[in-house]
Amino acid sequence: LHLSFVATPFARAQEDEDDQAFVEETINEAAEAAEEVLDEIPTPQSHPLTNMPPSSPDVVTKVIFANQDSDRFIIGKINRAIVGFQNTGVGSLNVTYIMGSLNAAHDFSLHIQNFTARAIHRVVLPNGEASFEYPFFPAPELEPMDVQVALTAFYYDVEEQRGYSTTFFNETIELLDVSPAFDLKSSFQYILFFAVVGVVAFTLFKASG
Repeated sequence: LHLSFVATPFARAQEDEDDQAFVEETINEAAEAAEEVLDEIPTPQSHPLTNMPPSSPDVVTKVIFANQDSDRFIIGKINRAIVGFQNTGVGSLNVTYIMGSLNAAHDFSLHIQNFTARAIHRVVLPNGEASFEYPFFPAPELEPMDVQVALTAFYYDVEEQRGYSTTFFNETIELLDVSPAFDLKSSFQYILFFAVVGVVAFTLFKASG
């Protein structure tokens, strides 16, 4: 009995230490699991047109617009930019996508519309050239006005895995609305014509009766 009396406090102390160790281990495991979960949660990323990477000095671009002026775009109509991309460097460049935006003509920081990004994923070899088409259109709900259009190609050096961007068009243009306008004068002439026809028809019908 004496031995059991002495051993009991010792056993309880050992159990308390084991419990404390188990609690600490559980807490540590929970903390590590929480860190892993947080690492897996995607962090918000900035918009592609915000804080863009620099332009490569080895890239030369040129742009033309198919069947239209470069200073006038029609609201709600698809515009097609044909981009010439020349790589004058010694490394291959992978053109990943093209994107653009409409901004206020008097203040570029005032955003109006983003154009949909178009995936390219084409490698341009050293001293090579390529051309890409980028279709975009001003939203139909926009009003005729002057705006600034910026179109940008995003690419990276295949060997260095370094990203670049080149804005190949950044100009103030005029948005045009070519929807049929309501011509009050023509409408009044049509109404008057049909009114005269109606009076004449009514008069002839009454005279024949």
